[in-house]
Amino acid sequence: MAGVVLARWTSGADALQLIYPLMVGFALIGPLAAVGLYELSRRRELGLASTWRDALAVRHAPALPAILVLGLGLVVVLLVWLLAANAIFIAIYGDQRPASVGALLADVLGTARGWRLILVGNAVGSSSPPLF
Repeated sequence: MAGVVLARWTSGADALQLIYPLMVGFALIGPLAAVGLYELSRRRELGLASTWRDALAVRHAPALPAILVLGLGLVVVLLVWLLAANAIFIAIYGDQRPASVGALLADVLGTARGWRLILVGNAVGSSSPPLF
């Protein structure tokens, strides 16, 4: 669902070429967004009553500063990832922006430069140095 929301945001911002990096990169910040759900899961596993108030109570956890620092680091990694993805797109396609999602998919999957984008983009994304 988050991928659909991110795709909608990019389509309004003339950044359709970033749909794939956003959807894949959301896995970096997804756990931060789900901290409250993790708390509910922990409580249910212990046999404790679980309400949405418990999910929001995580903001009082002693580990919250560490969670926020790690989350901020992951957001920075995502932003760097998006900048790299956009730079690769511009290096291969120039200033040409896709007109629609269908046009982008047809070009990326049906042309040599599209396959070059797939190969180079995934190679760069998978060869990142370890963060910690």
